[in-house]
Amino acid sequence: MKDAENTPALKQFIGRTDIVKIKHFFTPEELIAKGKGEFISPGRLELGAVIAYEPGKESDRRKGVRMEVVSTYVRENEYSRPNTHVSFLDEDEAKDLAAALSYVKQVNGTWATAPPSDDVEVMFASKDDFVLSLLPDQKTGNTLFVESGNASISFPVMMLEELQQKLESNLRTLKNNEK
Repeated sequence: MKDAENTPALKQFIGRTDIVKIKHFFTPEELIAKGKGEFISPGRLELGAVIAYEPGKESDRRKGVRMEVVSTYVRENEYSRPNTHVSFLDEDEAKDLAAALSYVKQVNGTWATAPPSDDVEVMFASKDDFVLSLLPDQKTGNTLFVESGNASISFPVMMLEELQQKLESNLRTLKNNEK
């Protein structure tokens, strides 16, 4: 069990049971990994802005982004299910992720002309088990690897720009709902 210091304030607030609270989950945006093969279901990453507060205390809002990872999986039978996990990033952490994505984009450009000779990765990790890594691969192209709890998914690096746009869109939603 995580201590309160390492748990996002948004998640702590949403999990409280001793208060009346309003939770506003904005429509999530989706990034879908392409499945390969007839029996492979594509995974996805859903990003959605979240604002939560107590009635009458709107100025003390908790804001952030909900990140849901649904793993790519092989449908072996009708009972097969993908791993799914949700992580919450407080607004500051989501901004840090946006900055990390810009850095990852820069590193990817460097690796395109001078691939690393060692086993190396560039990684961002949040308090709530959300991890994004850039992994080099000279054969198939660099990969973005995303984890949340027990769910993971990989995207071709060419989807980095789309991920950045979706995250920035969610950050704008939070900014436009400051009241």
